[in-house]
Amino acid sequence: MNKGHQMAGTEIAAKIGIVSDNKKDMPLVARNVSDHSATMVSKVFRLATKRQGRLTLSDIVIESGLGLKEAERFMDSLVDGLHVQIEVDAKDLINYEFPEIQARLNDLKE
Repeated sequence: MNKGHQMAGTEIAAKIGIVSDNKKDMPLVARNVSDHSATMVSKVFRLATKRQGRLTLSDIVIESGLGLKEAERFMDSLVDGLHVQIEVDAKDLINYEFPEIQARLNDLKE
């Protein structure tokens, strides 16, 4: 992970209007996300593996065919603070990070 500011999934959920379950305080349903299919999630995770566990919104738009706003809503709906996190780097660029994938890739390097 970089030295940027990590935002919790619940912070992002509140900012983008994701409905939360008060018991778990985890995003359940994203408003206006048209394609939350298993296929799309799988595509994003495969792409994250190819990109060392870090994606930008531009990566998602280019590879998925989604529009910019739709891709942003889709990715933000995946942010849970555990499997997918948002990092803001020193240049204020947003990266979607996948800690499990990053850890696996680091283990392979060792």
